[in-house]
Amino acid sequence: MRPRYARLLEALVLVAYVAWAILYVARTSFLHEGVRVFTLWDDAMVSMRYAEHFVAGRGLSWNDGECVQGYSNTGITLFMALLHLLPMAKEKLSLVFMVASVGVLAVSAVLVRQVTAAFFGDPWAGRAAALLFMVCAPLAVLTLQGTDVGVECLLLLLALNEVAKRAPESPLVPRRAYVYLLVAVVVRLDMTLVFVVFLAAALASPRDRAGLRFPLALLAATLAVLLGGSLLYYGDALPNTYYLKATGSPRALVLASGAEQALYLLTTGWFAIAFAVVGAVAWFRRDPRVRLLGALTLAILLYNVWVGGDWVGYHFGRFVAPAVMLLLMMFAGVLARGMGALAALLRNRRGDRLARRLAPAGVIVVALAASPAFNDPEGAREWFDPAKETLLRAYNIRNYRIADYLRRHLDHDAKLGIGWAGMIPYFSELPSIDFLGKSDRHIARMKVSIFAPGHSKWDFDYLLQERKPDVIFTTSEEMVARADFKHLYRRVEAGAPWSCTVYVLADAMTKLHDPAATVSEVR
Repeated sequence: MRPRYARLLEALVLVAYVAWAILYVARTSFLHEGVRVFTLWDDAMVSMRYAEHFVAGRGLSWNDGECVQGYSNTGITLFMALLHLLPMAKEKLSLVFMVASVGVLAVSAVLVRQVTAAFFGDPWAGRAAALLFMVCAPLAVLTLQGTDVGVECLLLLLALNEVAKRAPESPLVPRRAYVYLLVAVVVRLDMTLVFVVFLAAALASPRDRAGLRFPLALLAATLAVLLGGSLLYYGDALPNTYYLKATGSPRALVLASGAEQALYLLTTGWFAIAFAVVGAVAWFRRDPRVRLLGALTLAILLYNVWVGGDWVGYHFGRFVAPAVMLLLMMFAGVLARGMGALAALLRNRRGDRLARRLAPAGVIVVALAASPAFNDPEGAREWFDPAKETLLRAYNIRNYRIADYLRRHLDHDAKLGIGWAGMIPYFSELPSIDFLGKSDRHIARMKVSIFAPGHSKWDFDYLLQERKPDVIFTTSEEMVARADFKHLYRRVEAGAPWSCTVYVLADAMTKLHDPAATVSEVR
């Protein structure tokens, strides 16, 4: 294919990808009383609440007067704060974030093509990698739903692109690459691991060792600001979510959970991953750039094991997602090399014309055939089927309606007890108590005998006897069966138009203003 036609086809495919992503964004929205509502997934809405309070001058806090760092994505939270400066309704701010995320995906697709083509010396390797990236549901869904995955991958690609553009005799990792990685650390503290892998790669390169003072000083200063600032402002150097997820549970259970998610990725695409690894070792083991890709992939997977994985496992999880991107890039590079070798063999036997056509066509066809290796089935259905419900959409609709009801019918100082800590507190604007501890220091530091990522810890004695929320939406059979709960709370069936059940503290019934509500004892 002529270069001109190849570039035109690349542009058309990219436009189609952007259009499909925009369609996905539209699919996440819903109507409420004639108003189109856009919202991110619930975890991202926790950061939106912090951002809203920050812009309103109430501090970077989840509740007024409570200094608990219930977010771990500082850069994303600060970007969300900028969104709250826009003259827009809250129901539309998530749309702005998602549109920006579409841009992040588009730029990342271009960078995947450039980096893969440069690392593996074949433009068709880059095209195949970009195509695999565009059909990779986990990367798209997690990015568009409001996680930091897309920005992390973009910044990682920008750093790798600096490595790709370097002159042959220059250092492996240019200084500008470290600047992008520094921004990634600000976005999410976990990206320090990626920064360290780049440092290790530079340490292994004689040309890089003399210049390591700059990135080391950069990283040290950034961590000092982030950790020191958190310590001064919140009283803890690390986010509260670190204590919630990474401490207090038996280490064996944490490792088992993380290993299970990593193995899910490795077994889903075992043939493609094995092909990529074997081919990389056989053909590119002396290339420090490809070794860097391999080291990053391994480090990310091991980190996922260490932290116990993510609760949204059927999208491979947020911590694994960047490794998925690196693996598909390696697969495309090795595939292009293999097709090139096959074409060379055919050229000797059948002639140049067939060989010239086989290599590029074969790379694209095989890449598409192997794309399920980088997709989990449930996530792929969500991404490719316009009729399939998007991630947590039914819960988002319900939670928004609950939030709207609470905002209209409760006094503004009524304390809400909630397990869904994102959307309902954000849209109801009520002071809230996080039952699962993301923004609660006591629950985050509990010691428990179980492990489920982010959902292992709760303390009903503490919640019902010490915190005593005025209204509770999230309950469990265990909570409702407690004698103190039955004594303290009343069951309230909300009036029209949205039916829902909440539990209101008997002493706080005067804070509820819904004449159509039905009140009864808890049985």
